[in-house]
Amino acid sequence: MELVLDGVGAPKYGEGVGDVLSALILKNPRSGQGRFLDDCTSYVRDPRTMPACIPCSTNYQCGMVLSGSVWDAWKKMEASDPSADDVIANLAINAILLHELDAFSFTPEATLDYLTLDSQVYGAVHHFDICCGFSMHNMVGCAKVANCDDLDGNGIMDLCDTAWAGSADANANGIPDSCERDCNEDDIDDTCQLANHTLEDLNVNGYPDDCEPCVTAAECCDIDPADGIRDDNCIWCECNATTPQTAATCTQIAISFADMGGAFGACPPDTFCNVHDRNHALDCFSGTNPCDTVNIDAGGAFGACPPDGFCNIHDANHALSCFAGTNPCTCPPGPSPEFDPVTVGDTPLVAVVAPMSAGDNTVDVRVFTGGAMSDLRSYQLDVVISGG
Repeated sequence: MELVLDGVGAPKYGEGVGDVLSALILKNPRSGQGRFLDDCTSYVRDPRTMPACIPCSTNYQCGMVLSGSVWDAWKKMEASDPSADDVIANLAINAILLHELDAFSFTPEATLDYLTLDSQVYGAVHHFDICCGFSMHNMVGCAKVANCDDLDGNGIMDLCDTAWAGSADANANGIPDSCERDCNEDDIDDTCQLANHTLEDLNVNGYPDDCEPCVTAAECCDIDPADGIRDDNCIWCECNATTPQTAATCTQIAISFADMGGAFGACPPDTFCNVHDRNHALDCFSGTNPCDTVNIDAGGAFGACPPDGFCNIHDANHALSCFAGTNPCTCPPGPSPEFDPVTVGDTPLVAVVAPMSAGDNTVDVRVFTGGAMSDLRSYQLDVVISGG
């Protein structure tokens, strides 16, 4: 194949196709291994360890760019497709028929040949693997795959970096050792798995969730049992995931009771229980508070000190009574008061039921107080449905 393509004026591409077919048949990216008498280990070229990136000049160097791109795309396919051997062979053979031969330069747009075939034959399911493998050699034709080709962010493709610029690469896989990460020990680089969405990163810090001590603040506050309720409502918790590509860490801060956050919506506590904490509770109840719910659950219903797993009007009342100096709950926690709701006044409740139409499965009930109430902060309405 190399001789045929050389004969029609495409020596660089022909050299690459020869190296590609050799790598696929022998399952070895090295070209010329065993060509020397009584020496089965020496080889002529290896695109993994020799300069194999665009721009290239000689026929041999440009050939390694193509074979290296195909080899790396193949290795990435193997992680998710058991038929990767057949897929890459089919793409490599048929790509020859699509490629526009150029006698004077090696066109990095050869990537498009593989992407076009993958789209037509396989529904573009290998698009990521092809882009990731080819972009490692500075080939173009698709958008750069984030974090798959320049993990150390120095502007040099990692394979070119480790071959030319001297970055440490002890296992000779084309990824700088300073960037290689496999926290779940599945022999696949975590960064590429995150880019391919085969690992979750809910806190968007570039680190797999499975390998972190926390993803949410609840995992820092609710150790045992994991019921979504703070083990100690005198501790404010945060899962800190602000450092890119670094595992999140738990932060715990001792607080005064009902200190749910800071002023004007700031999430960190400010050491006081005041109207800002009331607002945190109300915003959380309405679903508009961006802070972690577990920290806003100050206490339970009707003045009970232990949190109940919800942010609601009871937490707002805890903040107001704390600010007024009438809340019996303390930090550190004291004995939990045992009492029923305190009756501070009486007023009738008037229920108005809207007429129902045929086929309507909902009942609209509106409840109003029948008289004035001083200092009415909240009320709880229990509804019982009976009679079919």
